[in-house]
Formats: sequence, structure tokens, C-alpha cells
Amino acid sequence: MASDSHSNLLSHNTNLVDDFEEAFQGIISGFTKEDGLSHTQDNKEELRTDAEQNVAKFIEVAKQMETFFLQRRMQISVLKPEQLVKEDCTELKQELARKDELIKKHYEKISIWLNMLGEPQPGPVANGAPILSEGVPAPLQQQPGNTMPFQHR
Repeated sequence: MASDSHSNLLSHNTNLVDDFEEAFQGIISGFTKEDGLSHTQDNKEELRTDAEQNVAKFIEVAKQMETFFLQRRMQISVLKPEQLVKEDCTELKQELARKDELIKKHYEKISIWLNMLGEPQPGPVANGAPILSEGVPAPLQQQPGNTMPFQHR
């Protein structure tokens, strides 16, 4: 009985995919068909009506497909909750890798800009701030003759 419901879901999904493709072809055919008719006002209205019907059908089938996939995702989350956790972890790792690469590109740009300005490149970095001397991050270093911002005099 479980295999019957599984095959029913698969055939339903196949029908949805076929319906989706058919609806898409209906939209495309409306733009590509060469009917050889002159474009009278009546013909333009008929073309517009056909296009609106085809787009409405396409949207309806797309919503049905979305519902199907959301239902499948819900079934998977109930039957295999660890799968969702694995997917979330994978997505987070990919996001971290993407952001690390972005940070690396920004540091490369900063290095290029510093070279253009003729300033020395920063050395090691601690918590996102370059360490210039005595192990103190650059934004916290005090220049001779300057006072720290917000320092009470």
C-alpha cells in the first residue's frame, strides 16, 4: 500500500511536470506562431486573451508544483528531521565560505588601494584590525600628540 501511494505521488508529479511544460509551450507558441493574418483589432484582442489564458494556466500549474514540493519537504522533515539539519549545516558552511571569499577580496582591494596611496601594507590582523606595533590593533593605537577619541581631559 505504501508503494501504491509512492507511485501515485510520482505519477502525479510527472503529470504536473507535463502540465507545466505544456503551459509553458502554450505561452511560447503564442509569441512564435505565424498565422499570416493581418493584425486587426479583433485579432489583437484574441491574441491578448489567449496569452492571458496561457499565462494564467502556467501560473496555476506552477503553484500546484510548488505545493507538491512543499508537501514533499514537509514529509521529509517529519520522517527524517536530521536531513533538514544536514541541509541547514551545508547551507551555512557554503554561506561562510562565500563570505570568507568576499572578505578576502576586500582585503586584496584594500591592499591595492594602500599601495596606490603609498602607505605601507598592514601586517598581521587581529579581530579584523591590522596589528601595527606592540600587538595593539591599529584603530586602538594612539598617535603621538593625539588623544584618544572620547578621552576625558
